Order: sequence, then C-alpha cells, then structure tokens
Amino acid sequence: LREDFRKLFLNKKYSDVKLKVGEKEFFAHKNVLGIRSPVFSTMFDQDMLENRTGVVDIEDMEEETVQNLLEYIYTDELNDDIDDKSALRLLLAADRYQVLILKDRCISMIMSKLSVENICEVIAVADLINQEHLKSFALSYIFENVSRVLSTPIWFEWVGKNMKLATEIMCELSKHFGREKND
Repeated sequence: LREDFRKLFLNKKYSDVKLKVGEKEFFAHKNVLGIRSPVFSTMFDQDMLENRTGVVDIEDMEEETVQNLLEYIYTDELNDDIDDKSALRLLLAADRYQVLILKDRCISMIMSKLSVENICEVIAVADLINQEHLKSFALSYIFENVSRVLSTPIWFEWVGKNMKLATEIMCELSKHFGREKND
C-alpha cells in the first residue's frame, strides 16, 4: 500500500490539486491531503480560493520542505538522513498543517541532533509553536552545555534578535544553577 501511494504521489494522473512553491508545482490529491491534515481538509471543504482554483500557493516554505511533507503524507515515511535545519523547517510545516505524527517524528529527530550550533534555532522554533516538550529538552541541553552555548558567536547574535526568549532562558539558568548550588 505504501509503495502504491508513493507511485500515486509521483504520478500526476488523477491529481486534482497543485501545491505551488515558487515556480515548482507538486501535483496531489485532495482526498489524501484532507484525510492526513485537518488544515487541508478544512481548506478543501470550504469555499476557499484553494478549493475553487485547485491551487494551493505556499509562499514561505522551501521546495524541499513541501516535498518532504507530501512524501510523509502519502507514505508515512520520513527520510532519516534529513539534516537538523530541514527537520526544523519540516516541523514548522507539520505544525502549520497539523500533521501531528510527523510533528512528533520531527521533534524526536531534532532532539537527537541537538548541538551548540543549532540550539538557538531549536529553542526559538519550540517557543514559536508552543512545543513545551522540545523547549524543555533544549533548555536542559543548554544547562548541560552552558559555557559552550553562551560563548558562541551564534548565541550572541541570536540574543540580539531574540531578547525576550533569551531573557527567559537566562532566568531559567539562574533558577537552575541557584537550585544546584543549594543542593
């Protein structure tokens, strides 16, 4: 069945909707998208532009992200070779289209790939989509690697752009190390 759906995705035949990302068009099937995503379901059940035209314009996602999203919707498979940045973008897409199992898979993948280089972006995305489990996990990573994280140029640049969240992190660090000191 999985291979049949992969073939369905890769073949334009019987498609009744196009997802456009820039100049790239992905041919898809409303029934498949709608059954796997409540957002697509609502889009195609209502008298919305996308339903009338058969075109879903996606302006703020990369082709690769939409490709990965659609492949998951059709096959229930996620490429394990996906890098951390792609996993973060796919997490945002899964959140937007409410593909919850994909969202959970992306979170697990991101948690396994945490690093000093990506921790700022991970915690910002977790905060943006109100993903407390990922945010808490990222905070724990910061606690365990505080000197390495806080001494990177990435951190200093990120703090300037994310003052509110950085302040929240610093308050949590203060509480964490205050408790540790009292123990």
